Amino acid sequence: MSDRLANGKKIRLVNIVDEFTRESLKIFVDTSLSGLRVVMELEELIKTEDALNKS
Repeated sequence: MSDRLANGKKIRLVNIVDEFTRESLKIFVDTSLSGLRVVMELEELIKTEDALNKS
């Protein structure tokens, strides 16, 4: 998703949602989101979820 700030600067955001629970698992916003950044954020989410499930 993308939007513009009041000053006209473009921002992008990614919202990762669990389709079963409809819970938002992660939201990240920046002026630029590369594919590498998205992959890094997904890997971090997977590590976090794995750690929570092991507890």
